[in-house]
Amino acid sequence: MRKVSSEQILTWHKEEVDDWLDFLEKHTDKEELCSLEIEVGNRFFYKYNVRIEPINLDNKRLNIFEQFINQLNNALK
Repeated sequence: MRKVSSEQILTWHKEEVDDWLDFLEKHTDKEELCSLEIEVGNRFFYKYNVRIEPINLDNKRLNIFEQFINQLNNALK
């Protein structure tokens, strides 16, 4: 198994969140946004439900996800 650094994991997560933010900015259709919300939930809970070290990187990762989820929820209102 290939070892992956915490920095790489954080970079992958940030790039994916950046893609989601780009999608969120370009789409206003509620159905598309609901689909994105489901995708984000699935990724967050099933793919990214890991802890990374050091803890400051994990906190950054969680803050990025939280900010995105809040933006998405605001767009769906």
